[in-house]
Amino acid sequence: MEELEGSQVDKLLQFQELTGIEELAECRSILQRHSWELERAVHNTLTNRDVVDRWLPVRAPGQGLIGYVISLVYNLISRSFWSAFGVFWRLIRPPDRHLSEYRFLMDRGSSESLSPEYESPEASSSDEENERIGASIRDLEISEISDWEDGESELRTYWTAAIYSDALTSYEHAGSIGGGASSPMNDVEQFIDDFHTRYCTDVRPAFWRSSYSQALVVAKQELKFLLIYLHCRDHQSTNAFCRETMCSVLLNEYLRSANWLLWGCDVNSAEGYRVSQALRENSYPFLAVAVLKGQRMTVVSRYEGHIQPEDLVPLLRTVVTENEASLVAVRAERNERSQTNLLRQQQDEAYQESLLADQEKERRKREQQQAIEEEQARLRAEEEERQRQKEEIARLKIELADQIPAEPPTDQANAVHLVIKLPSGGRLERRFLPEHTLKDIFHYVFCHPDSPDQFEISQNFPRRVLQCQGEGANTSLQDAGLGGKQALFVTDLEA
Repeated sequence: MEELEGSQVDKLLQFQELTGIEELAECRSILQRHSWELERAVHNTLTNRDVVDRWLPVRAPGQGLIGYVISLVYNLISRSFWSAFGVFWRLIRPPDRHLSEYRFLMDRGSSESLSPEYESPEASSSDEENERIGASIRDLEISEISDWEDGESELRTYWTAAIYSDALTSYEHAGSIGGGASSPMNDVEQFIDDFHTRYCTDVRPAFWRSSYSQALVVAKQELKFLLIYLHCRDHQSTNAFCRETMCSVLLNEYLRSANWLLWGCDVNSAEGYRVSQALRENSYPFLAVAVLKGQRMTVVSRYEGHIQPEDLVPLLRTVVTENEASLVAVRAERNERSQTNLLRQQQDEAYQESLLADQEKERRKREQQQAIEEEQARLRAEEEERQRQKEEIARLKIELADQIPAEPPTDQANAVHLVIKLPSGGRLERRFLPEHTLKDIFHYVFCHPDSPDQFEISQNFPRRVLQCQGEGANTSLQDAGLGGKQALFVTDLEA
């Protein structure tokens, strides 16, 4: 999977989880054939498996081949008959069925989990959404749905409805419903604009402008009740219901003041048709209430037929009363989780602060130790340098002592008698010839044990410093103006 992008890897793992196919290579091949459209690939894969499971009976243990063939033929004949009958009945059944003024169905005992097959254009990325996709697609099994009206029972199978839905889907793609490319957001926007233009005067229902899947996500995140309205513009009761109920002040003020989210779409659009297939309504106008229960959005009430706002609002209040406890529990759980996360975050921050403080303390300690070590190294280097200089000076004194000229005899007439005063208070007296140089005087003083290591020699009268080093070092005493008896002073330059 190294050459796949991150989104493709996620879709590959989701497809494997939803379909149960163990081989990743097979999962990847199926997704590539469907252009990496996750829901279409899952739907086609599982639907094809269901078709095989429906038409091929399971061979019972011990059943002979002849008995199995007979059961297979019987199964094909019976299912073909009921399929044809279901298509025929759906084509000739009336468009609407009423019980007096209005009829509504309310699911009390068993709530219906939302089927998100509508999400083909924009599959949700959350784990809960993926779980709902898998659950709804796996629910494409034969299930009996019964409607009661005036004591007559109509029995049909969802498998028959699925065959009719496939035919209707083909018709839609050839006709007005699927005639052009659209997105769920465009379908919803178009419905809301048409609804406001056709039915609204003073009051405009606050429809949530998003796709159905996004509305479910918002309702789940914000813990709101979701009122779903499926609009069929061709139904005879639609115009009256929209003007009298959907645009009523009573209903809209209640929805705005309570914890409700209103979403609607036209069933003649692609988005509305997908939601219609998921909710499986029987008549129009159609309303459904969804709320978060058991970590998933679930239909808890359904209303079909023309219902007045004076009757609808109390029913919605009853739904809120019966299901508010689940939202309170989820809200409390979220608050507890939030508090736990906040406490953990505070603990992590305190730990990080403590860790940073310890690291800073350790850093300062290392810096101090490093500074001490550097100072000690510097002192050792200076001491070593001083010791080296002393050794160098001692060596130079030994070498330069041999270069000092011999002292002339006391009866030398032109001898220069020098009295040299040291910084330590000592005195040096010595005679030099006039042709001796200032360098000879410097070497004499330098080689004396009491002489400083760095010094200069000066004369008070006149006040001057003798150039005993450098260019003037070879100047003779006579040229330097030294004759007879002279007093010189040594100044310690390191003092």
